[in-house]
Amino acid sequence: IPVERHEESRPTIAELSEVVKLAEMTKFLDGKLYVVHVSSGLTVEEIKRGFHDIVGEGLFLESCPQYFYFTKDIYKKEKGYLYTLTPPLRSDVERKKLMDNIDVISTIGTDHCPFNKEDKLGRFTKEIPMGIGSIEFSFVLMHTLFGDSVIDKFTKNVAKIHGLYPKKGTLLPGSDADMVIFDPEARWRIGEHHSRSNYNPYEGLEVRGKIISTISRGNFIVKDGIFIGGEGRFLKRRL
Repeated sequence: IPVERHEESRPTIAELSEVVKLAEMTKFLDGKLYVVHVSSGLTVEEIKRGFHDIVGEGLFLESCPQYFYFTKDIYKKEKGYLYTLTPPLRSDVERKKLMDNIDVISTIGTDHCPFNKEDKLGRFTKEIPMGIGSIEFSFVLMHTLFGDSVIDKFTKNVAKIHGLYPKKGTLLPGSDADMVIFDPEARWRIGEHHSRSNYNPYEGLEVRGKIISTISRGNFIVKDGIFIGGEGRFLKRRL
C-alpha cells in the first residue's frame, strides 16, 4: 500500500463497526470495555448516540494527541511517511468531530512508539514500522486545545479505570505525591525534545502551557526543566 493511501487501507468503518460490536457485547453482558487509540470522531459520535448510558461506567474510550492535530492529508506530502501509524490519521471532518466530542473520551494516551527517520523511510507501508513519538508533549498539546478539562483524563480517570485510585490519580492523604508544576500561561513553539528519535512530529507547533517540574512519590524527576532521574515502582492494582 503506498503511503498516500495508508488511511484507505484501514478505513474508519473498520474501527467504527468493531467498536460498536464490542460496545453491544459490553452492554448485553454488563461488562467492561476499554477502547484504545480511537482515531475518528465518527466512532465517538456513534458511541455517544447509542451507548451514552454506559459511557464512563462500563465503556471507556481513549484517544491520542495525534488524532486531534493531524489529518490524513499529511500522507500526500513529501514527508508523510514520518506520520505513518495505526490507526491512521483521519479526515479533517473526523478530527473536528473528535474535538467536538472530547467529553465522551475518558482518557488520553499516546501510543508512543518513536522511530528514527531512516527507519521509516519508504514508499510502501509494508516497508515502514508504524508509530510516532508523542509522550513528551501529550499533556501540553491537549491542554492547549481544551484547558483544564483534560487534567482528569490524564490522572484521576486513568487511575480509577485501571484500579490504581486513590493511590494514584489524586492528591489525598495516603496517595503518592505525584505532581506536575505547570505554567499555564507560557507560550512557546515545540522544538527540542528528549526522545532518542531524530525527529519530532510536533516540531514547530505553537502551544500554551509548559511543564516546569515533575515529582514522583515526593521526589523530583525533572526540576526546572532539567532531568534528574529516578526509578519506577511496581504498582499492584485492584480491578
